[in-house]
Amino acid sequence: MFTARKIRLDELPETRRLFSLAFEFPFPEGADIPDPEAFARKMIDESRDRAEKFWEETWAAFTETGEMAAYFSALPYTQYFDGQTVPMMGIGGVSSLPQHRRGGAIRRCFEGALRDMYERGTLFSYLYPFNENFYGKFGYARCCDQMLWTLDMTRLPSGDYPGTFHLYDGGEDLSAFQAVYEACAPRYNGMIRREEYDWAKVRDAKPFENTRYGYLYRNREGRPTGYMVFKKTPELAMDCSEFLFTDREALDALTGFATRFAAYYKTLCFCAPADLDLSYYCDNYAHSLSARQLITNGMTRVVNVRRALELARYRGSGRAVIAVDDAMLPENSGAFRVEFEDGKALSVQPTADAPDAELPIGAFSAALMGCLPVEQMVWRPDVAVHCPEAVAPVFYRKPNWICNHF
Repeated sequence: MFTARKIRLDELPETRRLFSLAFEFPFPEGADIPDPEAFARKMIDESRDRAEKFWEETWAAFTETGEMAAYFSALPYTQYFDGQTVPMMGIGGVSSLPQHRRGGAIRRCFEGALRDMYERGTLFSYLYPFNENFYGKFGYARCCDQMLWTLDMTRLPSGDYPGTFHLYDGGEDLSAFQAVYEACAPRYNGMIRREEYDWAKVRDAKPFENTRYGYLYRNREGRPTGYMVFKKTPELAMDCSEFLFTDREALDALTGFATRFAAYYKTLCFCAPADLDLSYYCDNYAHSLSARQLITNGMTRVVNVRRALELARYRGSGRAVIAVDDAMLPENSGAFRVEFEDGKALSVQPTADAPDAELPIGAFSAALMGCLPVEQMVWRPDVAVHCPEAVAPVFYRKPNWICNHF
């Protein structure tokens, strides 16, 4: 039997040792740390990421003898959802000792963390799974899939562009990159409102140090509207870790600029929202290197069903009764009567009325984010849709994407 709680400061180094064992990464300091608390304070003072800055949000499971068996970080973020920003917790660094796996240690952490999220007013949680079935047991569901585009350099249009490109040289001000991101992010449910620790992919672009390149595009008015960060792979692919654009001109400029590297690269590779069809960039898949692949891009979970329904955007006006089953958070279980007008909720109340749809918390989460519209929902064995017409304005396809990892 395990107990779970948030870690103490002096236990922070132990989480790093556990992570090292779980993922087979070296822990340079080794196992012998004479003063764990001093070591942890130094780590926090020199923090390089959210996990170190928000170390107090680390949940760990302990054996009866006090051994740390598993842990993960529940990191605070702000997420875009239906035109608003809402609190989200990103789950990262999930690690457990091999001898304690399959014993319920991670489940104990989730029980504590989800309860804490609910009580603090967190609306969503997100994670990147090693196994979707494993995290499905805790109410998470696939969400925010993306399309990986591989475009043959010789097939891309190489026309001129009206603006200019600038090479980022590491350490420069990122405000122009941030302006591009902030113009794109609110369009998609799931995107993060970025802060200081969310720009590692751009900051790591140090062309003369690590041959990772970042280029910013400004249109003819001088306004930043697109950027790309890439590195060459052994297969001569221009592999973009970030590829963002605010409009068609910026997209054409980025792809056109990429062709200027055609002597040294064979393909341009980048991820984009799954609903963005860029197939017109390839005139013949059968006779080129171009390809597209749908990529699973993480899992979402609604933490507070009633609050999420209150903030959701609806189609038109109407009324629907939605029944949810949440084994981890009983407050989310039951039927809710939603009355909405002109796209906004007027009232969300528990009810004994017969439901128009019955969903487990995972399916509900994906559906409210816009990944599971009612026309697909009716084919799922774990969902019962009794009145499609009533729930269609609630569960419909919405733009969703996320390009932050944690």
